[in-house]
Amino acid sequence: MDNIISVSIRDEDNYFSQGIKCALVDYFAMCGKKIIFVEKQMGNVCVDLVFSALPVNRHARYCHLASQSYTNNTLFFSIRDKKSPYLSQRSACSLEAGVLYRDEDCSVLFHMLDHALSLRHYSRSNAPCTWCKGGRLTRRENEVLHYLRTGATQTETAEHMRLSVKTVNAHKQSAMRKMDLKKKHDFIDWILNA
Repeated sequence: MDNIISVSIRDEDNYFSQGIKCALVDYFAMCGKKIIFVEKQMGNVCVDLVFSALPVNRHARYCHLASQSYTNNTLFFSIRDKKSPYLSQRSACSLEAGVLYRDEDCSVLFHMLDHALSLRHYSRSNAPCTWCKGGRLTRRENEVLHYLRTGATQTETAEHMRLSVKTVNAHKQSAMRKMDLKKKHDFIDWILNA
């Protein structure tokens, strides 16, 4: 790891995000490192740490993000409001380096970072983990998402792919299920940040 750490925080709670930022600045200052915060994935900036807010009942699936926008050494941390009885540790994405609950103090964050950073230099496979593999996107689903990420509408995507709009929508809905995106708003957020 270099002397500069890049961090992306994906959370709509600005107050909590600012708290994480302050804690991270203090943590990495103690380690003798500088920190920069990246709002979106930028072409030439490799993001080292990603903190992403997830709803209580949504599983983390970072393999999809890692294969598209991040490096093999990016560490992903989930931000959650509270523990969910519906999510078990066995059903976690292997790229999830830790879970930060909003009611925990900075010492928990620091301990989680110490642990994750100590294991970071072990190489990870580029293949999706078992949990995410069950939700692996097909070639057609990836193609539909590619067009939608470029700003094409479903109608334009259907024309490019020589499919019906109904088929494009079916591929989009299937991809959303696999990525555990339940609402149109979640999908749009994913499109903008992927």
